[in-house]
Amino acid sequence: MRYGQILDIRRYKGSLGLCYDMEMVQQMIAHYKHAPAGYALDIGVTKQKDTIIVEVNDGYSLGSYGLDPLLYAKLLSARWAELTKGKNACKF
Repeated sequence: MRYGQILDIRRYKGSLGLCYDMEMVQQMIAHYKHAPAGYALDIGVTKQKDTIIVEVNDGYSLGSYGLDPLLYAKLLSARWAELTKGKNACKF
């Protein structure tokens, strides 16, 4: 996530047949009122097909996990600028 926008969704574990509920993911994002400028929202799907939050990780400490390098740089820059109260060099 960067400024409340999904940059990418990466699947890393679980059954191929289970799919998350995108509307539920959007609700999770909307309810995170004090979200940092950059973060990762890890979601899961239960056997009952419920979409749940597994964890949330701050953007300053994320690995790229295959995210496009430019998007990854923008995410890191957004969060770092927020933490240091500096200028975001990748505000575009």
